[in-house]
Amino acid sequence: MELHHAQSGRLTNDLDIAITVTDWEQWLRVGQELLKFEDSTKDNDQKQRFIYKDTFQLNRVPFVEIGAIIGGSFL
Repeated sequence: MELHHAQSGRLTNDLDIAITVTDWEQWLRVGQELLKFEDSTKDNDQKQRFIYKDTFQLNRVPFVEIGAIIGGSFL
């Protein structure tokens, strides 16, 4: 993979998104909204991961305050 004329030594097939939320309820709501997309499911083994069309992986990563709420475990 090349980005800005620099080669990466690693290629992954997932998309990581960081979302700023202020509380756990907002974090859960983001997950509920992601599941409203047709052909979207939740990964059974990795709590941060959603699967789209049985192929594309989306990892939802909390940003800022919620990390403190759940003790730094971003799952």
